[in-house]
Amino acid sequence: MADARGALTHALQDRRTAYNIELKRQQENDALCKRFADLADPLSKWISEQKDAITKSKDDLEAQLANVEQRLASVAHDGANLAEISRLQDEIDGKGITTNRHTLLTAKDVVAQWGQWENFLAQKKVMLEEAIAHHKLRGITPEQYAEIEDTFRQFDKNSRGFLEAKELKATLYSLGEERGVRPSPSSPSPSPPPLTRIAFFHTGQGDCCHRAAVRC
Repeated sequence: MADARGALTHALQDRRTAYNIELKRQQENDALCKRFADLADPLSKWISEQKDAITKSKDDLEAQLANVEQRLASVAHDGANLAEISRLQDEIDGKGITTNRHTLLTAKDVVAQWGQWENFLAQKKVMLEEAIAHHKLRGITPEQYAEIEDTFRQFDKNSRGFLEAKELKATLYSLGEERGVRPSPSSPSPSPPPLTRIAFFHTGQGDCCHRAAVRC
């Protein structure tokens, strides 16, 4: 009887020890899964929010491009947790854990999402650059645009990006000379040649405060 009781006690102790070992293992596994989720979920959410914000942005094209370029420049910083996410996934797989109650994501999901984010930024940058270029050209050819820029720079002596009154006066005088027109006080000033019209339309939008126009 005593032997049976001793065997039972020993068996219960062994069972309790095994239970405690398994409990500790499960707790460690759960903590590991939580550490993974605490990194994977915020990054995944951040990517989705950033893509949505960029896609729905109502800022002008230049501001949107600046934002995209900033995000591209900070890719390494923003994705700094990817390596740790992958390392934790390897540890999870090594322990034979197949279910993570803290998240539905795996490292493979996050890495794929990050790759899509990088591709999105690169494509958005190209799209914005093309849109800005198209907006600048406004129906003229790139060659015509380059010619306008070259002509403008000839008269923008101080390279400030706009023509002051004396520079504009010199510009109009030069263009009038090229056309062989010398307006008299009693006759109206001749219309500027087409190049000047394009330059004013292209750069100033009829405003006197931007390139190729008098500073207000």
